[in-house]
Amino acid sequence: LRSGHGTQKEHIIIADECKEIFVQEFPICAEALGY
Repeated sequence: LRSGHGTQKEHIIIADECKEIFVQEFPICAEALGY
């Protein structure tokens, strides 16, 4: 996801929100990815 250094703030916000949904919907995959 585009949340690294140098990424526009708007993209970081969207990436973080997508990550939250991903973690809720796919908890096993998220844990394996270290989210």
